[in-house]
Amino acid sequence: MTFQISRIILALNSTLLWMRLFRVYHANWSLGPKLIIFHRMIPELMIFMMLLIIFILGYGTASQALIHPSRTFQWETVGELINGIIFLPYWQMYGELSLEDIHTGNDTICYAEGVCEYMSMYNYVTPVLLAIYLIISNVMLLNLLIAIFTSVFEEVHENSKELWKWEMYRLVEEYDQKPGLVPPLVILEDLYKLVKGIWKVTCRKNKENLESYMAQYLDALELFEKNCMTEYLAIKASEEDGQQSERLIRIEQQLENIFEYQRNNMSENGRKIGNKNSESDYQIVEKELKSYSNVDSTTKNNEKLTQDIKHLERSNKELKSQLDRMEKLLHELLPPKHEQKEQRRRKHSKSSLRSIDKLEY
Repeated sequence: MTFQISRIILALNSTLLWMRLFRVYHANWSLGPKLIIFHRMIPELMIFMMLLIIFILGYGTASQALIHPSRTFQWETVGELINGIIFLPYWQMYGELSLEDIHTGNDTICYAEGVCEYMSMYNYVTPVLLAIYLIISNVMLLNLLIAIFTSVFEEVHENSKELWKWEMYRLVEEYDQKPGLVPPLVILEDLYKLVKGIWKVTCRKNKENLESYMAQYLDALELFEKNCMTEYLAIKASEEDGQQSERLIRIEQQLENIFEYQRNNMSENGRKIGNKNSESDYQIVEKELKSYSNVDSTTKNNEKLTQDIKHLERSNKELKSQLDRMEKLLHELLPPKHEQKEQRRRKHSKSSLRSIDKLEY
C-alpha cells in the first residue's frame, strides 16, 4: 500500500515539475499574456463548478434512486455510489451518455408489506431527467462559462503589453533572489553570505549610508518620471491639436466646395440677377449695368433701370448681411494661420461692393 501511495505522489510531483516551466513562458510576448488569461480564468471556473455541482448532485441522486431503489448504504459500495451520483453525470455532460447505465430493467421488486415495485415504469423517467440535466448543464452553464472566459480574454488582451511588462518584472525579481549555484553547491553561496553578514556586523568600519545613496537615485527617478510625464502630455497635446486642425481644414474644404458649387450655378444662370450667394453676382451686375449705359435713354429703359437698381440695392443689403455672418463663422472656425487668407477675401468682397455702389450712383 505504501509503495502505491509513493508512486502516486511521484506522478503528481512530475506534473508539478512540468507546470513549473510556465514561468519561462512569461518572458515571451505572446505566451505571457495567455498565461495571465489562464490564471484569471481559474476563479471563474471555480464559480462555474459551484453552480454545476448542484445540478450534478440533484440529477445523480434522483437517477440512482430510480435505477437502484433497493440499494442500502454499505462501506463496500461507497465507490460505486459516488461513481453513479457524481462521475456518471459529469461524463454525461461531455457527451459520454452511457444510456445502458440508466436502464432500470423489467424486474419487479416486492417488499414484506406486500407492495410490489415495477422497474419498467422508471425506464420512461430516467431519460427525461437526463434530457433536462443536459439542457441545463451542457447548453446553459457551458455557454455561460464560455461567455465569462470571452470577457476575461478581452479584458486582459486590451492590457496585454502592460501585464507582460509586469510579469517580466516579477520574473526578474524572482530569479534575482534565487541562488546562482545549483544544489548541492548552493551551500557554498549560503556560507559566503553568512561570512559576509558576520563581517559587516563585526569588522567593517565604514558603513554605507543607504539613505543618502537611495536619495540620489530617488531624485533621479523623480526627474525621470517628470520627463516622461512632460513628453506624454506633449504627445497628447499634439494629437489634440492635430485633430482640431484637421477638423478645421475639413470645414474649410467644405466651405470652399460650397462656394465653388455656387459659382458654377451662377455661371449657368448668369442672366438672373436675383442670385445673391456668390462673388459672381458682382460680375453679372457690372455687365448688366454696362449694357444699360449703352441703351438709349428712353422712358421705358429708365423705368426698368430704376427697378433694377432698387432690386440691386435690396440684394446688396442682403448680400452684405450674409457676408457678415459668414465672416463671423469663419473667424470662429478658422485657425490664425488662415486669417490672412480670410482678410484678402474680405478686402476683395468690399472692393466689389464699392464697385457696385459706384455703378448704382
